[in-house]
Amino acid sequence: MNTGRITNVIEFLSFVQNLDNQDIAQWFFRGHGDSSFKLVPGLFRLNISDTYSDWRGVEEYMMESFKREGLPHLKITPKSDEEWLTLAQHHGLPTRLLDWTESPLIALYFAVEDYWNSKDANVWCFGVVSTNNCHPQSTLMARRINSEICNCILLPHHISPRVTNQMGCFSKHDFPDKSEPFIPFNEHNSIFNTFEKIIIERKDRKHILDELYFLGIHKGLVYPGLDGIAQKIKFEITKEHLRNKNPSFRLKL
Repeated sequence: MNTGRITNVIEFLSFVQNLDNQDIAQWFFRGHGDSSFKLVPGLFRLNISDTYSDWRGVEEYMMESFKREGLPHLKITPKSDEEWLTLAQHHGLPTRLLDWTESPLIALYFAVEDYWNSKDANVWCFGVVSTNNCHPQSTLMARRINSEICNCILLPHHISPRVTNQMGCFSKHDFPDKSEPFIPFNEHNSIFNTFEKIIIERKDRKHILDELYFLGIHKGLVYPGLDGIAQKIKFEITKEHLRNKNPSFRLKL
């Protein structure tokens, strides 16, 4: 696994642009406000030692409860276990899914949105190897055919505008044996996955958030609806934005 550091959006985009695309079917991205946060789904962060059950049993109990009690609040009824799992994850239930996005800028936003956090942030880049991508040039479809994307990535139905705007998807994970702890995703032995980690120091979070705002990546986009719009307007009127010109960022003609 390679690790890089960036201090602004331009450096971030340069890093992402230079990710391997010869052997990778597609890259997925995930932002963390705390760079020490491990790639462990919410279900496997629970303490189940006093349940006398394994991980599968805990998930079955939670999902049965969610289906039973959530039914009156549904606008669309999920048609499969994966759709139920997606809906539960979307509403904060700990599941064996990990959230990812197909957009690197959305992942960067999630990493820096709580800019007052005193910890360094990071963006994970998760690449799924393509077995049909040996040519110097290829279409996106050619890269993805015969890849392992469908085996490890769940591309959900767009059950809400958030999924659409966030270009959201999930990695789906098997249950560890019995109640054994989950090994972080990036530490799994797999020839089909590759990981890169981009660190953002806490001192750089605020101005990166400002840069993203001027690129149209803000709460109004990421959290569509009245709440997101209100928070975007609040950001505009209460947060100070630098006015200084930085010649190093200018295009050279």
